[in-house]
Formats: sequence, C-alpha cells, structure tokens
Amino acid sequence: MLLPQQAAPLFRNDRARAKLAEVGVDYAASSRVPTSYEGVSGGALWKLHTELDGDKVVGVQKKLDGVAFRQSPDNSLVTCNGSPSIGTLVERIRKKWPVVS
Repeated sequence: MLLPQQAAPLFRNDRARAKLAEVGVDYAASSRVPTSYEGVSGGALWKLHTELDGDKVVGVQKKLDGVAFRQSPDNSLVTCNGSPSIGTLVERIRKKWPVVS
C-alpha cells in the first residue's frame, strides 16, 4: 500500500510490545485518494523521500515503514505494524534460520 502524500502518520503506539502507526487520510486533499483501504491487510506502507531538481525527480529513497492490518470504521485511519516491529521480526527469523553459504 502506498498512501498518497496527503497521508501522514498521526501517532506511534507501543501496545503489547508491537510498534503501531496510525496513518490519517485526508479525503479533501484530492479526488484521487481511495475512499476505502478495505482489503489491504498485509500490504506494505512505504515511506518515500523524493529528491527533486525543479520538476524533475532525480532520486528516490524508499523504506518499508509498516504493514497495514486495519482501517477505522469511518475509513479515515489505517493502522499498521510499524517498522521497529518488522525489524524485530526479521532479526528473530535470521537467528532461527541463518543463511547457509
């Protein structure tokens, strides 16, 4: 899931040792904003940093910043497991199943 630039993390929460991010969606910002994020559970929340030279894109840095699992009843928030939780899971997987050369 790639949220439009009008979306911004509202807060990060630490519940049951999981880092959560709730992302707010501003539907008034553009007619291109989806009206629902239903069905995106398990989808990626990407953080993009775009470098511009005038109107030309000259660089993009991307980072997996979360995994969506819920939207609010009014579709104004998408809740995601945050990147610290993802990093912790990756480290646990690497320890349990190390890469064999």
